[in-house]
Amino acid sequence: MFRKCLQYMWIGVCAVVAAGGAAGTAHALLYDLDFENPPHTAGFPPVVGAGPAVRHVISEISDGNPLVVSALGAMVDQPCQFDAWDGEGDQIVLELSDLPASDFYTLECDVLVETIEADAAFTILFDAPNVRNIYFDSSGDIIAFVGGVANWDIGNYNLGDIVHLRVDVDLQNDLWTIYVNGALRLHETFDSASALDAIRFSTDVYVGAPGCLAAIDNVTVEDWNGDAICDRLGFSDLPLGAIYNIGDEFVTSGVTVKVEPFEEDLGSCGAAPGGGFVRVGGANQACRSGKELEINNATANFVLGGSVHDPLIPYGEFGGQVSLTINGDCTWAENFFDLSGTVLGGVTITVFDQGVHGQSCGVVRLGGVVDELKVGGQELFVDMISFCHVCPDLSRSAFDDQSVGTSYNPGDTFISGAAKHTIRPFFLAGATCANPFAGGSGNVGNGAIACGAGNELELFFANDQIDFGGPVQWIALSYREVAGNVNLAVNGSCGNFTNMSDANGITLGGVTVWAVDYGFPGISCGTLYAVGDIGDFAVGGQTLFIDNIRTCPVGAGTTGVDPTTLPAEVTRLMQNAPNPMREMTTIRFDLPAAGSAQVTVHDVAGRLVQTLAEGRMDRGSHVVTWDGRDARGRKVPAGIYNYRVATAGTTVARRMVVLP
Repeated sequence: MFRKCLQYMWIGVCAVVAAGGAAGTAHALLYDLDFENPPHTAGFPPVVGAGPAVRHVISEISDGNPLVVSALGAMVDQPCQFDAWDGEGDQIVLELSDLPASDFYTLECDVLVETIEADAAFTILFDAPNVRNIYFDSSGDIIAFVGGVANWDIGNYNLGDIVHLRVDVDLQNDLWTIYVNGALRLHETFDSASALDAIRFSTDVYVGAPGCLAAIDNVTVEDWNGDAICDRLGFSDLPLGAIYNIGDEFVTSGVTVKVEPFEEDLGSCGAAPGGGFVRVGGANQACRSGKELEINNATANFVLGGSVHDPLIPYGEFGGQVSLTINGDCTWAENFFDLSGTVLGGVTITVFDQGVHGQSCGVVRLGGVVDELKVGGQELFVDMISFCHVCPDLSRSAFDDQSVGTSYNPGDTFISGAAKHTIRPFFLAGATCANPFAGGSGNVGNGAIACGAGNELELFFANDQIDFGGPVQWIALSYREVAGNVNLAVNGSCGNFTNMSDANGITLGGVTVWAVDYGFPGISCGTLYAVGDIGDFAVGGQTLFIDNIRTCPVGAGTTGVDPTTLPAEVTRLMQNAPNPMREMTTIRFDLPAAGSAQVTVHDVAGRLVQTLAEGRMDRGSHVVTWDGRDARGRKVPAGIYNYRVATAGTTVARRMVVLP
């Protein structure tokens, strides 16, 4: 971790930010190199040998003779030294291609350049497979370079000073984000790449290269793979006009979609006879821009890669029947609106329809944890399906602990749920946030105006700065626009928009933002998502209502890498199977060390339901089962339950669904 201080438009904030990024939150530590602990020895080259993660050794010395030294200038904790003054440059390789692939990687390291000759450079190279690099040149500049795209000046350095560098590589969106000494210096295209094969540290390596003496220390490489990320399926990566028939599979935004027979009223949601297909269209039939999926007498089985909560399904419905399968339970209806208010697979279905039921666009909101999602129809279109993977440490703020009628003025603060709220000045309509309004208020009401139960906060010519007590990985909130423009500020960058939907797909403060309107833009409810490293966040409007704010703190979640691939470095808790469960379910977990541990089941209020295992346990994999009974032997009611593994240092939790 490192300390990052950001000066925001309305407040100076210093926050501790851990490695992470817009495309992921659950992570595995792939490399952890400080060159000080065994087996590295001062005076000798760094130890080579890829081995399994976490790798405390480098993969390869590809050039020269880099040495682990006791100190180099300000680096006093046994860094790895690169020396091109001896006539032969040095280079080491951190191999990634033999590890499970990821869409998102983070490199952190300390770099020191002690001496450098004209035209020399110390370089960090990212093989993807074409090379992108960051180099420290002889002029004291730090340059990021993508061949054929651009180069960027991302900062300066002084000889002998330690520079802390962090690089987030987002392969899904072809972006890299670079921090120098904790300051965000670049968020630009990484150029198209499907994999990150290796990371190399190097002086110039050709014979007679200019002299350079440099060193690195405290190197970590992490991947980020999905247990707590938010994502959306906009289908932009699919070829327009592509047709997928029954039995076909395809992948979009990392999600596998299986095309299955349409489920209708044949017994208990049985498959209808005949064929069908899913087609990629672009006629905005789901009332969203860009591409959409046409589901024609078929079912789209979205394999979301784990448990997700509160997914949204924007649709256009123009004839025939529709079906939903959630957590093993299936139902069908003449149109989606007929399902509003029902419970399926332990999840509450709410439908917002824009026009004539069965002949219009709308949004299906699924309230709860979803492990299995199938959407079927006869003349159905879907687009911008949005969801967040389940976060074991989900934090919420929903204003239900506030008194209705309370009003807060700019500068006032209050606590609601897990967040501190500070009312800030609002910026009137325009292209920038440079025209503050002298007044405004935040008012607590209870009119379900933001399309949620309980209290909500009206922002009347005001912004709400929302602080969950530290950096977070994403924020999602419900809103309703009533009048005027809206403001959105993330990590020191402020946007001023006519409607919330105008923020769709933008990057603000290094964070990806999108909105899903339930009805017509500017006059309806919706859900706003901000996904990435968030140190500061605020939202406001001329007349804007917000509710049900939720987030995942930095560090929550467990590794998204297959637990059979890498040894446990932290406590890992896998999703129970089957889930949902009826009679019996199996829970698997890994412990990084022997010691006392406890496995428990709790209800959604946190009350203990059953203790499944307790006592001293060995390092490695463990399995327990639960028969759905409480400590008194009674069958528990259907619903959502949390199961936890607690050790002396950590508690890891997941959710499961119990069916009747």
